[in-house]
Formats: sequence, structure tokens, C-alpha cells
Amino acid sequence: MTVIDTYLCQHSNKAARIAAGGVILGIDKVMTGEWKNGFAVIRPPGHHAGVRNILNGFCLLNNAAIGARHIQKKYGAKKVAILDWDVHRGDGTHTIFESDRDVLFISVHRYDHGIYYPSGE
Repeated sequence: MTVIDTYLCQHSNKAARIAAGGVILGIDKVMTGEWKNGFAVIRPPGHHAGVRNILNGFCLLNNAAIGARHIQKKYGAKKVAILDWDVHRGDGTHTIFESDRDVLFISVHRYDHGIYYPSGE
């Protein structure tokens, strides 16, 4: 496991799994009609996690990717759009879906001429 800039403690894995579970629960509630809509405000966020065995940007699991794959596999969604609206570019989500024609990834983030995290992007 390579850790670039992510702090871990004994509760990190559980927190990441609870956050991912919240995304899955929200999708299930919306797709079954129990909820009209959903919005996941979760920590850790996940959008920097994109390569197996590398922890980056304080992210352990990529919740957007987990949610996209869940809705595709469980509910048969053909196309999924992910709008990543954050001060940082969702580089992990981009890495996961850059060659996937069934997932549209849009990141709205601070650029600052490539000097803001993750730099050069």
C-alpha cells in the first residue's frame, strides 16, 4: 500500500465504508421510490482515490465510482453522469472513468494555473 498524503487511524477503514454505504443506501432509496431524491454529504469524500493500493488526497474509497457501478449493476443504468463539484479536481474519479463511455465525469474545481492540489491538472 502506497500512502501519498493520507492520514490513517484505527477508525479510517470503518469511516470510509460507512461513507460508501451512505451513497449506496441513497441510491437504493431513490431507485425504489422511497425517496424522491438524494444528496450524499459524506466524509471522507473519495474523489481522489482512483488507483488500487494508493491512498491519495485523504481518500480511501471512491464513493462516486462505487455509486456509479452500483446503479449500473443493481438497476441496469446504461449511462451515468457524475458531477464532481469541489475545490479540488476529482482526479481519482477521472482516472477510473476516463476510458468508460458509459460514465460521463464532469469536475468543477479551482484551477489556479495548475498550482492548486492536485497540481499540474
